[in-house]
Amino acid sequence: MVYAKGATTSNTNAQFSITPQFTNGQTNLRLGYYHMQVKKGGSYRLRVRIFNHNQYSSVYFQAQLRNAATTTQGQINYAASQHLHHIPRNYKPLPILSINGTKKRILVQAHSYKNVVFKLKVPTAGFRGTVVGGIYVTRQNTPTGTAQTKDYDEINNIFSMTLPVFLSQNFNSKYSPKLVLSKISSTSRNSRHAVLSVKVLNTSPVVFGAMRLNIKLLSQKKVLYKKKLTNLQMAPYSKLPLSLRLLNTPKLKGTYSLTVVIHSGNFNKKIIQKFKIDAHGIVH
Repeated sequence: MVYAKGATTSNTNAQFSITPQFTNGQTNLRLGYYHMQVKKGGSYRLRVRIFNHNQYSSVYFQAQLRNAATTTQGQINYAASQHLHHIPRNYKPLPILSINGTKKRILVQAHSYKNVVFKLKVPTAGFRGTVVGGIYVTRQNTPTGTAQTKDYDEINNIFSMTLPVFLSQNFNSKYSPKLVLSKISSTSRNSRHAVLSVKVLNTSPVVFGAMRLNIKLLSQKKVLYKKKLTNLQMAPYSKLPLSLRLLNTPKLKGTYSLTVVIHSGNFNKKIIQKFKIDAHGIVH
């Protein structure tokens, strides 16, 4: 299980803070984030309290339900902006479970607070594994020129904050994780170096934490690349990009074997992918 960091957030520069207001289903009231065990067909509420610490001005805020994803650094982003891909019908992302919208804009008076509520409805057929996402709250009337656009929003920056959300019918159920490698692509950076790109794909409703990767690339029994990555995380149905920088390897033409060994708790998996690169740098 991945323990969320920065769950109950505040920032004096932003002049606001957010806290979860737990309702039925919450497994532990001491947590600073939502960890809810739900039932088939059940109705639940995600309630977040937004505090406006500005002593003089009312402020507009926007609260939004978002999916979780895996960042390029191998950490879970609980408020990713992109949609999930290649998910089965029996898995419902967090925004899909909401029956009263996924985005809400409210005005909070100076030195006061308001609650925002998202109403969730679990399908009668239920869902497998763990649904992971977050409530992403932004301060709307930000001074011009201070906001920045990123592919991934930080879990707690000056003008936005996130509360992680975990939903499951049974957190103790054991689901078999399914990790595969994407097709490999190649890029020549300069006359001396080249880069191979590949993604670890989590094609299961399982959250990974404390994950270790051992990566090895061979060509004609010669080790061209070897690296160990630790303390990684992966969200359900997400991808972890890997870049293999090959030093002093200007020409990629040849036959290769990539081995990625993955460890997380009692889970162990070894993936071997063999491929060829032609004289034009195209992977086959």
